[in-house]
Amino acid sequence: MAVIRIFFGVILSGNGPAKVDADLRGINFEAFHANLVTREERGILNIEVNNRQVTKTSPKGNHGPYLQRFVNNVVLKQRDVIQWVVALTQLGTGGMFFLGLAMQGTVLLALGQQLLLAAVYFSSHRPMFEQPHDEPPLVALILMPADLVWGLER
Repeated sequence: MAVIRIFFGVILSGNGPAKVDADLRGINFEAFHANLVTREERGILNIEVNNRQVTKTSPKGNHGPYLQRFVNNVVLKQRDVIQWVVALTQLGTGGMFFLGLAMQGTVLLALGQQLLLAAVYFSSHRPMFEQPHDEPPLVALILMPADLVWGLER
């Protein structure tokens, strides 16, 4: 569990800096090239919630109950504030995971962020299990102590 906790710390900490400084978005390691999402990239939630259309005959947008209204009226409308909340949450939870501090609260915060994304993907006509890789390990981290080994709380 400590390895999973530290792995999540690396992932979350790695996503945070790109949201603070867009110049940190590119990852280039020999043949591997990838990008991280920056604060300036406004389109992802808007596309998923309002414009996603998997097939020509499927309805556009997300039809989850209250989800479209919440994302449009809260998250996207308050984007200038929310973008910093997301960046600081990723940096903070990543650091806490890595160090093994306040794990129960930290995991709940990270899980909340992931569950919102899961709800968006789940109800936007995506293939089933589009991105289920984050939630099960986070649930396991809530149920099993992960800060007792290699963690500062120990």
